[in-house]
Amino acid sequence: MLSQNVRHPHPEDIEQHEIHLRNNVSYWSVKSHLKTCATMPSTSLNEVPSIIDEEFNKVGGFSQLLDNTIANRRSNLGLRCWNTNSKPKPTVNPFLSLNIPKRNAPLSHLDAFAQNHFETQVRIAKNDLDKIVRKRLERLLRDNRISLVERRRKVDEDNFFVDTFGTSCINLSAGLEYVRSQEHRKDAVVLVGLYTDDDIFEAMRGIQSPKSRNESDSKKTEPSLFSSFWSTCHAPFQCLTIEDFRYQFKEMCPNYQHIGADNDFDNFDNATEFNCKLNLDFNQATLSKSVNNARHLSKLGIPAHLRPQIWDLIIQSEICIDLKQYAKDQCLHLKAQVARYDLLIDQMIIYDSEDCKADENYFVFEDMVQDILLLWTRDEWNLSKSPNAQTGFHDIEAEAEIKAKMKGKWNLPMKSYPPNGIFPCSGISYYALIVTFLHTDLESAYITFRELYARYFFKLHTITSAPDGILGLSVTFESFLKQLDPLLFLHLTHELGCPPVTYAFRWLMYGFVGVLDVEQILLLWDRIIGFDRMEILSALAAAIFVFRRERLLEAKTEKELEVALSDLATIKIIPLLQHYFFVFHTEADTLTKEWKMFTSDLSNFDELD
Repeated sequence: MLSQNVRHPHPEDIEQHEIHLRNNVSYWSVKSHLKTCATMPSTSLNEVPSIIDEEFNKVGGFSQLLDNTIANRRSNLGLRCWNTNSKPKPTVNPFLSLNIPKRNAPLSHLDAFAQNHFETQVRIAKNDLDKIVRKRLERLLRDNRISLVERRRKVDEDNFFVDTFGTSCINLSAGLEYVRSQEHRKDAVVLVGLYTDDDIFEAMRGIQSPKSRNESDSKKTEPSLFSSFWSTCHAPFQCLTIEDFRYQFKEMCPNYQHIGADNDFDNFDNATEFNCKLNLDFNQATLSKSVNNARHLSKLGIPAHLRPQIWDLIIQSEICIDLKQYAKDQCLHLKAQVARYDLLIDQMIIYDSEDCKADENYFVFEDMVQDILLLWTRDEWNLSKSPNAQTGFHDIEAEAEIKAKMKGKWNLPMKSYPPNGIFPCSGISYYALIVTFLHTDLESAYITFRELYARYFFKLHTITSAPDGILGLSVTFESFLKQLDPLLFLHLTHELGCPPVTYAFRWLMYGFVGVLDVEQILLLWDRIIGFDRMEILSALAAAIFVFRRERLLEAKTEKELEVALSDLATIKIIPLLQHYFFVFHTEADTLTKEWKMFTSDLSNFDELD
């Protein structure tokens, strides 16, 4: 049975892995090190094979780094290749009574015509959002008479290198005096991002379910009932059911002990034993540098003092013998670019990061957040790692009008604008806030942020046809809520006219930053990184709605709904998810059957919208 599901790498995949390795600096440095060890005067010819083998296969050595890199590339490329001999046997779980068949691709139920139709609609929505961004940018340039990029003053550039650990010595306020003096005028819009969560949501709402070429096949284009009925987002994804969630996230069930749920026992001895065992397991994963072991353990939560190492081990896509030195080398070049050039979007980042002052948990990290994002805007690494997130100008030589607006007599070393190819959205600082609790030094924090953005964050503010993008997560949230509590969904959507996704969208887009307590956010992202899946965001949003069910059913106005969904900082996410997706399933299954019976008698859904 398992052998039928195994997918072995194709020769093309192996070739791509080899190209990726040969383009990595660490690959050649390790090769040079092995050559040096093998050619030492004290080394005989017979000893060469054993020396190379020892250096290559030592604990946490280059062999493990290669395995980690290939595992991460398979994850990024969707090449889920498992070894049947190492695949653990399924455990007996009383919460998983159903035998879940293998799920097909989220759009596999569509014919080729319908898939192309949907992809076209997604591209149109993304292009419409890009047009909004460019029009606003042009208006900023016209109204404020400023350029996209300028060379900083020599004194600012020199002052920057006084502090080698940050960008705080740069006079980033230079040139902003004009804007600040006009704060009460309309051109103060220069202080905010070029697009907001409202812009993304409105662009998404324009996407409709695709039509089949043949009328007789039109039903095949419809997603499952829970994904389509009274939905605000009409993407035709085959979303996870509650049963699917229990299977895909089986380690989340109460049978497993979790940090965030079980490490706070009333019995001190039990708590000590649990924490000691976890620390031992994680320390072994850290020493062995095994991504697979670290990812498996992360599904149960990560001890706070080991979280930086474990996150970096799992998400690092580059081959790094010394990650700290690699981070310093990467940031040194980026700091020089920040010191040398002043970008228009620097102003947006500065004012966006000032939102940290409003939250008592984050205000001390304002400077760190600002520095991380300033380095990020200069990093061309993002151009290849997160291509779907690109909204900037990618061929400056071809953009004659844009190039003309970049005033100055110097030669600009930029292939795109901004250099990372991404215009920041309003609230971009929320993503950087997550890593400020992991690292105290800028370089390490930046490298972690860069990897998290390329793997996860960009999906939360980019309109794509991927099921784990913000569009797919919104559809999945609606599907989960309908399954958990269809009567609540009916009340909010049909009776009050307030679709739940309009309230949950910001939670999903910003990964619950600013909504939950900091420790709960980190525990949430432990699971996202461990499972390497984003649907847990949708599941948590649905669970919160059901948790506040009584107050939501009593609400009569939008204001009352907002009050009912406020003050979520005391919520413990792991017990909440376990209760509503594993323990609560008996009552939820009953509601599901009632919902199906109710909707099966409806011949025309449109009449009820």
